[in-house]
Amino acid sequence: MMKARIGYEIAFCVGTLIFVACAGMAAAQDVPDETALIGVLQGNAGWQEKDAACRALREKSTVAAVPALAALLIDKELSHAARYALEPMPFAEAGQALRNALGKTEGALKAGMAISLGVRRDVEAVPLLISLMKDANADVARAALGALGRIATVPAVDALMGCDAPEAVRPALAEALLTAGEHLAKAGEEEQAVKIYRLLQTKKWPVHVRMGAFRGLVYCEKGKMPELVIGAMKGKEPALRDMAAQIVAEAKGTDLTPVFVEGLQKLPSKGQVAMLRGLADRNDRVARPAVVKLITTSDAEVKLAVVKALATLGNGEDVAALAGLLASDDVEMAKAALGTLVALKGDDINPAIAAAFAGASSGIRARLLDLATERRAEEAVPLAAQSLADAELAVRIAALRTLTPLGTQAQVPALLEVLAKAKDDSERSSVAKALGGIASRAGEGLLPTLLDAMNGATVESRVVLLRVVARVGGAGALEAVRVALSSAEAPIAEESVRLLSEWPSLDAAPVLLELAKSADLGRQVLGLRGYVRLAGIEPSVETKSKMLVDAMALVKRPDEKKVVLGGWGAVATLQALDVLMPYLDDADVRNEAGVAITAVAGQLGKLAANKPRASEALQAVIDKCADSGIRERATKSLKSLP
Repeated sequence: MMKARIGYEIAFCVGTLIFVACAGMAAAQDVPDETALIGVLQGNAGWQEKDAACRALREKSTVAAVPALAALLIDKELSHAARYALEPMPFAEAGQALRNALGKTEGALKAGMAISLGVRRDVEAVPLLISLMKDANADVARAALGALGRIATVPAVDALMGCDAPEAVRPALAEALLTAGEHLAKAGEEEQAVKIYRLLQTKKWPVHVRMGAFRGLVYCEKGKMPELVIGAMKGKEPALRDMAAQIVAEAKGTDLTPVFVEGLQKLPSKGQVAMLRGLADRNDRVARPAVVKLITTSDAEVKLAVVKALATLGNGEDVAALAGLLASDDVEMAKAALGTLVALKGDDINPAIAAAFAGASSGIRARLLDLATERRAEEAVPLAAQSLADAELAVRIAALRTLTPLGTQAQVPALLEVLAKAKDDSERSSVAKALGGIASRAGEGLLPTLLDAMNGATVESRVVLLRVVARVGGAGALEAVRVALSSAEAPIAEESVRLLSEWPSLDAAPVLLELAKSADLGRQVLGLRGYVRLAGIEPSVETKSKMLVDAMALVKRPDEKKVVLGGWGAVATLQALDVLMPYLDDADVRNEAGVAITAVAGQLGKLAANKPRASEALQAVIDKCADSGIRERATKSLKSLP
């Protein structure tokens, strides 16, 4: 029945929209008055007109409309519309009409009458509805039960509480009882509501029903709230424990927190976990001392709940204990401790982290450095600076992680010392990241220090410093990397080639062009690719075209030829077409040429003067490229030309 009602409501809403739209189209006409609408209902109008009239009468009508609407209650097509019109009417006659129809209908129509009587909370309908609680039609029985729950008078409630409903309608009975309890509680009749909620606490009801009843009971018997909550937490039903925890979190009154805390000590472990969750969400720091005491418990589940609760209840005094858990063998515990340390608020937290650092083991020191970094604590950089000389590699690398986003030029000398002593590639890489991070913030002012440090440094260190120099950028850095091309040390020369091939600014173009002319294939390939990449960001079309012409003249392999052809695809000029067209006859790069030509011709063809040339080029792609995807794109582009 509920599905039927929902389905009707959807239809009703759609009908209303149609009605409103029609009304808007007929804005010049007068809206029909009640007499006219009643005339529609009593005349020979079709279903749609009568349905619209019912809806109009729902919005505004007098008792005079009741008879016409009542006559439609037994009409299978219009019954729903008629009772929806009668439901909100403040006239006794409307209720009488629905009660009369209850005895004249069957099935879905009868169920609908019961629903409407429930909506009206029609007290006079209670005897009729009671007689239908065990109707052979389950939809009718469900509707009657729901209506009695809404009406919630003493007779209605008594009938519901005494009803031995068959299994098929028991969910509807439970819902009706919960609804009745809610109505009674709102009306200030808590004693009657409590009777319902206690009835629904028995094990014969599904857990979700017992949860709803428990919640209602707690709020009806506020004086017994702590007792009820703690009792639920002592029980073996997880869902009820969760409900109790939610109530602890949301219950108003600071006087309740000490009572909940007192109960915490008396609960079994599962109950303590629930109470800790509730206290954490309650966010009343009065609970903190009792919560902290449990951090030494041997029960892992309770301890985990304590750690999580301290995220909202803890303060600086808890940092040391939480820090000690960062190296726990229990992965979930260590993760929770870190999450809590990140979440803790207060001016005393970051100093407490720094204080915990001094006496911590190496594993914890590394984690505390990461923590201070994540919190952007002002203590993070000093801690990292002092840790650069730590005996443990893990701590030194953690310090380098901290200095990557937070370090300044003041730490550069110490970082250079670490680099000079580093014997591990991971440490050298971490130094490079830290120096690179500082370089990106310090700019060219750092360049002299870096270049000076390269003098006399090991090959490994010079490679790292060369990367940082490139990170600084600018003319000075470019020149330093260019000079490194001539280094006798192969790793340094090779790194300079790689860095130049990735140089982000156009001032590297001449250097890359020289590399592209190299007899060394590795240098030639990287230089050429870097040069073509810079051509892509060159704003001048003329200069870009010249760069690509120069690049194509230096190509030695099909792979690089493809790269240059790709560059031409971004140059929408007739010259580009002239350059690209011959490559349609080169089997090694035909497809790449076709893609580039399609892109260029598609742009050029937008101008009428260029259309013949663009069309010719696109047709050549269609004729010569075997790749179906390329032909399809060319065909589409050709058809789109104006």
